[in-house]
Amino acid sequence: RKNVFILAACQMLFGSGRSLLIATAPVVAYGLAEEKGLATLPTSMVVVGTALASIPAAMAMRRFGRRWGFVLGALCGAAGGGLCAHAVFEANLWLFSLGAFLFGVFAGFAQLFRFAATDVAAADFRSRAVSLVLAGGVVAAFAGPETAKFGKNLIASAPFAGGYFLLVAICLMSALVLMTLDIPNQTRAERDGPRRPLRQIVTQPVFIAATVAAMMAQGVMTLLMTATPIATLHEHHAFDDTALVIEWHIFAMFAPGFFAGHLVDRFGEVLMIHAGIVLQLICVAVALSGQGVMD
Repeated sequence: RKNVFILAACQMLFGSGRSLLIATAPVVAYGLAEEKGLATLPTSMVVVGTALASIPAAMAMRRFGRRWGFVLGALCGAAGGGLCAHAVFEANLWLFSLGAFLFGVFAGFAQLFRFAATDVAAADFRSRAVSLVLAGGVVAAFAGPETAKFGKNLIASAPFAGGYFLLVAICLMSALVLMTLDIPNQTRAERDGPRRPLRQIVTQPVFIAATVAAMMAQGVMTLLMTATPIATLHEHHAFDDTALVIEWHIFAMFAPGFFAGHLVDRFGEVLMIHAGIVLQLICVAVALSGQGVMD
């Protein structure tokens, strides 16, 4: 259970850093970019970094263990935060995008927190273990944007740079906490044991359907999270309003995790995927309905 609480704490720290970056990156990039269409580039690079790191993260943990794999990811996140802060001082969009990419690499490792929790939890504690890790994401939904608000004017000569120094601190704190993780490495017999070829897995119809559904859902979500800070800036809303919107967006991402499994068990995966698509359509309709901020 100690390991589960460590992973929950690290999920909170990682999620705080991610929501900080999501809330600020489009606004910062909009100010740095001469071609305003590039304002979405850093957020896109977070997604690209996450996708490219996912398989290498799993392979690294298979070889070196969960602890050192997660620590490596957290150090990548710290490097990304430092590069973002430096890019703000240098007014360099490309460096800023590279920093966002490195944080995305951290995200590729951190996506495995919840799975690591099931590795170490007893059979009668696994569902609660996943819930505890998800609870870290709920806390992070508010902690990250509030940290971004605090860091916005921390350094008067470079707005938002202070927030990225705080991001470095969050990632380093996560690395320190992860050093106390105690998950046994796989034995050679476990690493070399029988397993299905990747080609066999990815050609299954159920895998293809799940991947396409996840791709579409993630695409819409990323578009909304990237466009919203720019839209609020364009409509002359305060950054506090941007942070508020992102807070509730991320809260709604994680809060259903406490009961989504029960709904899937009762109604089935396909129906719940359809329900998610309907909710996203409603979200898009609300986003298109006006430019005001509802407190």
